[in-house]
Amino acid sequence: MDTKPIKELRDPIHGFIPVYDQEFEIIQDPVFQRLRRIKQLSFGYFVYHGAEHSRFGHVIGVMHLVERALNKIQENAKKLDLTVDIDKKDIQLARFAALLHDVGHHPFSHALDSSKMIPVKHEKYSTILVENHFSKFLEKADIKPKDVSDLILGNPPPDKPYLADLISSQIDMDRCDYLLRDSYYAGVKYGVYDLDRLIDSLIVNEEKKLVVLQKGFFSVEQFLLARYHMFSQIYLHKTKRCFENLTKIAGEHLLDIDKFDYPKPDDLKSQDGIENFITLDDSWLIKKITEITEPKMENIKKSILNRIPYTRALDSENIVPEGSMFVKSVEDDLKYGLDNHAFDEIGITNEDILFDEATQLSYKLRPFASLLAEEEPDDPKTIQIYDDETKKTKTMEDSSNIIVTLGNAIKIRRIYVRKEKKDDLMKYLKEKYPILR
Repeated sequence: MDTKPIKELRDPIHGFIPVYDQEFEIIQDPVFQRLRRIKQLSFGYFVYHGAEHSRFGHVIGVMHLVERALNKIQENAKKLDLTVDIDKKDIQLARFAALLHDVGHHPFSHALDSSKMIPVKHEKYSTILVENHFSKFLEKADIKPKDVSDLILGNPPPDKPYLADLISSQIDMDRCDYLLRDSYYAGVKYGVYDLDRLIDSLIVNEEKKLVVLQKGFFSVEQFLLARYHMFSQIYLHKTKRCFENLTKIAGEHLLDIDKFDYPKPDDLKSQDGIENFITLDDSWLIKKITEITEPKMENIKKSILNRIPYTRALDSENIVPEGSMFVKSVEDDLKYGLDNHAFDEIGITNEDILFDEATQLSYKLRPFASLLAEEEPDDPKTIQIYDDETKKTKTMEDSSNIIVTLGNAIKIRRIYVRKEKKDDLMKYLKEKYPILR
């Protein structure tokens, strides 16, 4: 890495971001430029019209934050007389991994991740691209492509596990960026937290894991609350989820009629595969949907293209107690009825009803091996708070009742129906389920 950046990119979240020579060559590459055409929040812009931002700005932001974090870790280690071996190569490796960690992302971000159409997660596509297409840039910088892909997959150098923590953990720089970025572009305040204080409090413990100094406790608590609120209000928003699920149905239909020609990861090892992959962005998927001609898919197609959301018939959040279990039982009933043509008389078909299930943990608590154990083993995946006086660490949940509560998963089940069919469906449901009357 050159000692001086060759460019400074102006970012609305982090200000001026320095970029070095090989990084800029990667950014200028057509495969990387594809990220400009992959929306960060998929159909979030159907709810928050400002949320048109892309994966492009996000990965540049993460790259910037990992260097900020590593520099601060070194500074804090000197103050506390701790030994942390971070050299320029480590910073360079972490920056490349951050820059390229999403380069293989699918259209509309996570809308198609691990689906029937694309069963392989985007990380696999990213690592194939890193080790093949982007290898020439990395090797020119004297960085091994395999080291970058390993770090993206959470396999850092054995003596430096904190590098992986910065890329993927419960307090990684990926989350640190997207919470602020998504909040900014959506025009909400749910994702705002004290980033400067959080980074100022980072340190590496004796096990070479990323931990947080005691002074940063409240900034981490604020960060985790921000993530909880962003999932509740933005990422799992009913309308956003509706269109993501409609898109999956449309994609599965395209797959069934052999018109969903998305490449396999190994296809990206060839130049033809690369040229094809560059075209597979959000607009490509929308164009594929516009080409659907089957009459039974017409309403789904129009809903996606013209932003006509299905309306909620049932939402587990509005039914207590045991809302999720109740909605699941109704879902099973409806699926059975649809399969056996029980709703033909009222004109409701499979294409009129949409089922959605979403589960998300804002914070993963440490696993409890035994309720009788006097001392529970620390899980390295939990966020550790480091007391620089006692030189001991404790988990976030040991110090915060709020964080213990966040360890409960957000579980949402929803049943959507086309607006024109809602009265007929609700009449049936109210007759069968007195709780809905």
